[in-house]
Amino acid sequence: MVAFAFYPYENEDLYSWVVRYHFYSMNDLESQTKKDLFENGYFDFKLHYPSRINILSSNLQALENFSVEEILMNYTYINITKPFYTKERYENAKYGLLESDRGVLRNHGFHMNNLFLNDKNTIKICPICYEEDIKAVGEPYLHRPHNVIGVRTCYKHGCYLDTVVAVGTFKCSECGYTYSRKMDADRNKVGRVKDFGVLWHRELEKIIGDDTLSLRAKARHMGCDPGTIKKYI
Repeated sequence: MVAFAFYPYENEDLYSWVVRYHFYSMNDLESQTKKDLFENGYFDFKLHYPSRINILSSNLQALENFSVEEILMNYTYINITKPFYTKERYENAKYGLLESDRGVLRNHGFHMNNLFLNDKNTIKICPICYEEDIKAVGEPYLHRPHNVIGVRTCYKHGCYLDTVVAVGTFKCSECGYTYSRKMDADRNKVGRVKDFGVLWHRELEKIIGDDTLSLRAKARHMGCDPGTIKKYI
């Protein structure tokens, strides 16, 4: 359940709203925010292909203008892509956004030409809008018109958009192991380790002073590179 009233900005997309909610909720884990909003902390929530919107809407009943149709039409991209699909494919895509725990890119009709494939989960920002948003509302946010697949310029200023690949941070609630990865990468792929966690550090303490093990042997045992071990010697 949403803990406080939190409304989107003009032209903001759903992904941006969820990210801002996560920041202001002060949840430590992304999974906790997903559980609060979508009642499931372990599904993929993508920039262009969100899901479980029915559940999100039910948890936002206290907020005005946040019905299922409002969310679909104003904060996702389905109404923009609708003219390009048959009625059956559109209904399948809509079902994926409302109900499915899985990304709807492949399963529910959002098939893209290779020309636009690089736009998938790529955040696009107008540098002028960025500064204007900070002055107007105190923070930047993602504009839905900027992030339509294939769009390259700002609808307001006509300048080229800056692109950033969405990166998420993930943390094990039991051991504290924390890492980041690109959001469009395999969910099991580790990009950059931010913290190995308390269990890893406990194991390192056991072997760090063992002179019978070489630096490389210690690194193999701990599942890291020798340079990482050197930081703790």
